[in-house]
Amino acid sequence: MGAYIPFIVTGLIVGSIYGLSAMGLVLTYQTSGLFNVGHGAVCAAAAFVFYELRQEHGVPWPIAAFITVAVMLRQGKLANLRNTVTATEVPMAALS
Repeated sequence: MGAYIPFIVTGLIVGSIYGLSAMGLVLTYQTSGLFNVGHGAVCAAAAFVFYELRQEHGVPWPIAAFITVAVMLRQGKLANLRNTVTATEVPMAALS
């Protein structure tokens, strides 16, 4: 049984991430009528920043996680300041 514990924990973590992503997609679509996958790009950017800090520069993971959150918050604030739409938004009703 002890050999299965890492797989159970990994499954719970990955399942939680999938569930959180799915809830974000549903929430966005239900409130705006647009199918927006922009949060996936933000997650990919955050994963890249964390990977670069952790693997390429040898920063300990708690510090790398803190820096990643700070960088992504800063990017979010900068994007919010521009207040422009960079992608074409197409309502799902227009696609059918």
